[in-house]
This record gives sequence, structure tokens and C-alpha cells, in this order.
Amino acid sequence: MLKKVVQTFFNAPNPAQVRVRLRQIECVRPRFAGGASLPRPGRLFFNSLPGMTRGLPRMLVPGLVLAVLAAGCGFHLRGAAVVPAAFARVHVAGPAATGATARALAAALAEAGARTVAARGEADAVLEVMAAATRRRVASVDSRGRATEYELRHTLTFRVTDGEGRELLPEQTVVRVRDFLFNPDNVLGAADEEALLRRRLLEESARLAVGRMARALAAVEAAP
Repeated sequence: MLKKVVQTFFNAPNPAQVRVRLRQIECVRPRFAGGASLPRPGRLFFNSLPGMTRGLPRMLVPGLVLAVLAAGCGFHLRGAAVVPAAFARVHVAGPAATGATARALAAALAEAGARTVAARGEADAVLEVMAAATRRRVASVDSRGRATEYELRHTLTFRVTDGEGRELLPEQTVVRVRDFLFNPDNVLGAADEEALLRRRLLEESARLAVGRMARALAAVEAAP
């Protein structure tokens, strides 16, 4: 998507045309777990783009818009969760700890300084995944009744115990929700976009789960 934005700026002769073309670029919109959505990313910014960029060297404009898109389209820097060294060996278990979910959690744990172990008896902590699922629903339709926007909702339910089964973090659920625009005339491209978004939601959920786990383990370690 960022590549499209850069191409838009260097192919459009003036900011007004940039604004129009940007509206044609599909952008993932973050939503809160309760269902309330944020305004369409950058809408006010794009509407005032010609005035804001008047007098600016053309080479500076892409950086300005990319910064807004980074904030508006759900692009964020990774969190700085760190699993305490005393709990560095983590066993991932549970009925939903399979396939892509297990891989995403292993990657998130590695980012947080932990490593996964195959046997529960070798673990300092156990991350039990009870459920993980992504569901899609229609968010809006066009005048012909065709879906033009979908909502994806990913949920990850988990808890954390120590190697002996004592609960360190009670069962809880991470929810990530995103909207994405759907072009009924480009089903193949929309399917690719949805698959990418599903992976991103899973990765975000895994990082959030590991972040909660890291904070809980830090509190356990600090307790007298």
C-alpha cells in the first residue's frame, strides 16, 4: 500500500489529483473491539491536502502523507514486551495452539526474548491457547447489494500457568478488528488482501497476548 502512495505522488501532477487518487487506495481501518470505528484514515487530511502542501517542495510531500497513513492505517511500531529471564522457556499448549497460531506465538515469544520448548516439563511457563478464530462479516454494500467493505474480527483466548500448572495469568481474550474495502470487480485481488490482513491480525493478537503474559510474569517475579 505504501508503494501505491509513493507512486501516486510522483505520477500525479498536482496535490488535488493526489487527493483524488489516494481515495482510490484501499486502506485498512482500525476498529475498537466493541465495534465502534475510527474515521476513515486521513479523510480530513486528504480534503485539506492542496492547501497544506502549497509552497512545499514536491519531494517533501510524500513523507508528510506517509506519516499520516502510518498513523491512520494501523501501522505501528512493535511493542517492547520482554519476558523475564526466570520464565524464558515457554511451552505453548492447548487445543488451538496449532498451525499458524502456534507459529505466530513462537515468533512473538522470540521477539520478547523467550524461546519455546517442546515438553511441558522443560518449561518455566506454559501459554495455553483455548481458542483462536477469525470471522468475517459484511460492513457495507453498494446500490446493487454487493459487499464493498468487510469487517474481520480475530479472537485469541489464552491463559498462563507455571510448569507445575499453577495459574499465573487467568483466562482472557485478545480481540483485534479491522475493516477492509472490497472491490467486487477484482475478487482475486481482494482475496489476496484479505489473506494478508488475516495474517496481520493473527500476528498482532500473538504480540498482544505475549505482551500481557510478559507483564504478568514480571509482576510474579517482582512479588515478595
